[in-house]
Order: sequence, then structure tokens, then C-alpha cells
Amino acid sequence: MVVVRMKYVRRVKSKGKDYFYYRREDINIERLPDDSASPEFLAAYARAHQTYERNNPVPLDNIILPGTFRALAVDYLKSNGFTSLRARTQHLYRRDIDRLCETFGNERLETIQMEHVLAYRDTVAGTPAQANSLMKAGRIVYGWGRPRGRVRHNPFDFRGTDIKPLKIGEHQPWPEPLVEKFLAEAAPCAVFVVLFGLNTGQRIGDVLKMNWNDIESDTLDVIQEKTRKKLTIPLHYVLKAVIRTIPRRSTRVLTTTKGLPWTKTNWSDYFAREQRRVGIPKGYVFHGFRKNAVQRLLEAGCTPKEAGGITGQSVETVLYYARHMEQKKLARVAMAKLEAWSRNQ
Repeated sequence: MVVVRMKYVRRVKSKGKDYFYYRREDINIERLPDDSASPEFLAAYARAHQTYERNNPVPLDNIILPGTFRALAVDYLKSNGFTSLRARTQHLYRRDIDRLCETFGNERLETIQMEHVLAYRDTVAGTPAQANSLMKAGRIVYGWGRPRGRVRHNPFDFRGTDIKPLKIGEHQPWPEPLVEKFLAEAAPCAVFVVLFGLNTGQRIGDVLKMNWNDIESDTLDVIQEKTRKKLTIPLHYVLKAVIRTIPRRSTRVLTTTKGLPWTKTNWSDYFAREQRRVGIPKGYVFHGFRKNAVQRLLEAGCTPKEAGGITGQSVETVLYYARHMEQKKLARVAMAKLEAWSRNQ
């Protein structure tokens, strides 16, 4: 098959087959037809490109009725409040606003009440994280319109009520035996990524984007993707040894088996396969290593503020991450005291 190379097209090979995606800002926007030389491929590419370039993925009717949720959403997406956001944040907000428009798009703003919003949330509650994200997007759109005189209420704003965000599962730290098992049995390129996570406490996006130019003799510079916080992290001796063994095949420190930079998508797929191959039980994700890092720092005698200096977290977040460890520690002390008291009775 002839492969046509086009700007913004990403080619992914899986199980001997080529897959193509229209990709912008490290995000796969749309999957394209399999035959890159076909008229269908070119038409799909043109459609995806035009949609992205318009910077307005909200599904538009031929006529946008004034005073509707869709009209407010479209104006928000054109505003500086939206366009000044980082590319990935824009993508996530656009995705959720697009979905909200499917239900509320042609509804007049004043007729959408909290009871309608809650009824909608109930229909998507099976994916609580996504449901909470949709509620946030609606709150932002209404919140943008209120000081501009477009709306007088915000049915997506639950503050001041007893309505709480839906509970989502919390990522747990990996038990040390599972950490050791993965490090001993997983492929080297996966082990390298995990070691960087364990010894810096950074999120996967920040780990995968580490460049060789970010590394000095004994420090690593990080600009966190989520918070934009700038960190200079001293290199653990384990990482110093690992860095000496990693071949420089890209500007990125961590690469695939073919020497290509990782993306979040291909890393996620590869990591899941390695977990299954090694025999790691379901439920353990890479973000759990961030909690492992915090716990190790505290067990080494670091204060919460010192631990946060490595991970970039607030003292409150460090303490929240470590609360189970603190409970176990207090329980051991309490039991030791109880046993000592019992022997003297």
C-alpha cells in the first residue's frame, strides 16, 4: 500500500496494520480511513483539518438561536478566556462543551435549571470522572456569561448546596513487592519510565517529556504540564546510573523500543500490555507511583514541605497522599503500647 505523507497525520502500526490519525498538539483528533491514498482519506483529512482550524467544534446548526446555550458556548469559545488556555485544556473543554450542546444546545439559557442539569448528570453518572468534567464545563460557560449580562443564574454551579461531585476511584500506591516485580520483569524501556516516576514523583506527561537538555550533571529541570510549576530536582543515584545506560536516540530521554518519543497514548497501551505480561493485577496505574514517591520521601525522614520540593505538590497534598501510611504508623505504635500494657497486667 502506498503511504501518503501529510502534515498533521500520524501513522501508527499495530499488529502489522497501519492506522492513521489527524493529530494536533500531541492529541489524536480523529481517526482517518486506512488507505491514505484514497479519496475517502483525503476528504476525511480535509474535514478534520477545517474543523480544527475553525477552532470551534461545537456542532452548529445553520442558524444559532440567540439566547440559547449553544450561542453562549460559541461566544465563550471565541473569547480570550478560552483562547488563552493551553492547547490540551482547550481540547478537553471543547470536547465537553460539544457534548453538552448535544443535549442543551437549543435550550434557552433561562429555561435550563439545576434539576435539568442533575437529571442529565444522572444519565452519565456511570463514568463519574467524565460526568464531573461535563458539569465543570457547563459551569464555566455560564460563569463566563453571567458578568456579561447573558445569564442571571448558573444551574451547573452546585456551591452552596448539598450536591457534591460524583465520587471517583482513587489511584493507590503500588505495594513494594509489585514495584519490585515490575522492575525485575518488565522490558527495559518500560522500567526506565517507571524509575523516573518513582524517583522524581512526577506525572506521566512530565516524565515522558523530559529532554536531555533538561539534565545537568546532578539535577533535572521540569516544567509541570498541569501546573506550569518549574522544578529543579536533584538526581537520585539510581537515576544517575539509569541515565548512563539509556541510548541517546532522540531529544527525549525516554523512548519506545524503536527510539521514538513516547506519547501518552502509545505509552498507556504499552504499559498496560507490560502489566498484563508481567502479571500485575488490575487497578494499578502509573499515577500510583507518584504516591509511592511521596511515601518513600516521608519514610526517609523528609518533612512534607521537603517532599513537596521534589514532587511539586503542596504540603496539604503531600499529607493527603500519605494519610494511609500515617494511619498504619500510628496503628503500629498504638498496638505496641497496648501489648506492653497487656504484659504488665
